[in-house]
Amino acid sequence: MWMLPPLRSMSSLLNPMEQSPIPSPIHVGGSHEHFDTSGGGSSKTKIRLRFSLLGHVVGKNSTKFMSRFGSLVREHIPPYYPDWLAVPLKLKDTVWETICDEYELPQAAKRKLMKSANTMWRNEKKILRKKYDECDTDDERKKNFPKKTKPEDWVRFVDLTSTEEVKASRERNKINRSKMLTPHTTGRKGVFRVADEMMEVDPTITRSDSFLVGHTRSDGTFPTAFVEEKVIAVKDIIMKNPQPKYLDVGHDPLAQVFGPVKKISTPLLREEAVVHFMNFQEHIVATGRALVLSGLQESEEAEYEVIVDIILQSLVNVGFSLTNV
Repeated sequence: MWMLPPLRSMSSLLNPMEQSPIPSPIHVGGSHEHFDTSGGGSSKTKIRLRFSLLGHVVGKNSTKFMSRFGSLVREHIPPYYPDWLAVPLKLKDTVWETICDEYELPQAAKRKLMKSANTMWRNEKKILRKKYDECDTDDERKKNFPKKTKPEDWVRFVDLTSTEEVKASRERNKINRSKMLTPHTTGRKGVFRVADEMMEVDPTITRSDSFLVGHTRSDGTFPTAFVEEKVIAVKDIIMKNPQPKYLDVGHDPLAQVFGPVKKISTPLLREEAVVHFMNFQEHIVATGRALVLSGLQESEEAEYEVIVDIILQSLVNVGFSLTNV
């Protein structure tokens, strides 16, 4: 048996400040076939996608897919809702069912992808706020609507953005962004697709390798002075001796530079549970044990370290769904 990483930890492959470990190396490849999709009755051939271990779309069709997905979000979900929870479920379902008509998508991927839809929707609102800020009064703003936004949607968005609650929220977010120490430099492609492309070329890459690529601009500069300092320190360790790259997250170059990953343990509030790892066909491929928070609701998110006891099938092409019993 061995320890698997927390299931929602892949972001730390490129950003150690998020304090979530990722093993290195780890590679998930191949395409998933014969999925049961959750929507769409079209008989046309659907585009096949490949997913990372944690359910992120990766591979050659990923960029086209995410672009199309974002377009559907903008088309069907107007910007005047205060937050994602306020968006009617029928609008979200329309986005999901439409994309399922075009791509092979397992039901297990829906939760992760709809989180991405939320991010896309919020990013679009950020762009609209820049347009909002071009004018000083609401009357001017409402006349200055963006070309790709319906005038009636824009008017409602202006009314929402002018509320005291939203103004206060924007100020808080501005302060929070100024405190961000390690922004990545992967752009629209995102950290997960960059990491996957690196793994395609070399399955032995480590989180240190991914950190260096994901935090260095194409011209060799860095997003912040703090990032520059840390990148130089990591490179210095690797140049002196590359072997530490392959150590665990408590001793590799990132741990030496940023400090070991911090784990909060509350054993008295936890109980042991059986964990089932399932592929996208919802077949159990491995079982293990984890200490879970007592009383955690099914709809709540958490991350656990799992001891795998039995592997029934190869973990290649395994999805991110699991079942706690």
